[in-house]
Amino acid sequence: AYTLRFLTTFARSFIWPFIPLFILGLLASGAAVNTFTGVVVGLGSVMSTITALYLGRLGDDVGHRRVLMIAATASGLLYLLQFFVAEAWQLLLLQLMAGAAFGGIIPSVSALLARYSGPVAAGRVYGLDNSVAAAARSVAPLVGAVLVAWFGLRSIFAGAGVLFLLTAVIATRMLP
Repeated sequence: AYTLRFLTTFARSFIWPFIPLFILGLLASGAAVNTFTGVVVGLGSVMSTITALYLGRLGDDVGHRRVLMIAATASGLLYLLQFFVAEAWQLLLLQLMAGAAFGGIIPSVSALLARYSGPVAAGRVYGLDNSVAAAARSVAPLVGAVLVAWFGLRSIFAGAGVLFLLTAVIATRMLP
């Protein structure tokens, strides 16, 4: 589950430093790039929060592994589609949907950690989980910068998509 947390946090984190530059290329000259970037990031996060509530409860009913596999696959496909956007509104729409899918990943990984650890180890497990997520958030922009330097701004979406699909494969094959 720590690998899944690292991959999903990494995939989501390594695009954020480059979103304003990408949006700058999509919007007309003189447009409010900062405002639009804030709307994209903010609404994507709001969607994650809203769907995390629903998909967390759904995971309790149908299984968190299943929700994680579907949410990670959806996230991967939605990020891959962002590679092809030509208009800012397309990016906004796909980020909203990717945020909604990501809302299924967050509670699923947390629930799986709770399931695989006993109540006695909960503090250690969640402390380590927080450290893993922090490590992913700190390394991700560096890797994103290398990816952008080698392959261009659009590559961050392809990279994130591949990482989310890898998460779905790992969840499918390695989780009981």
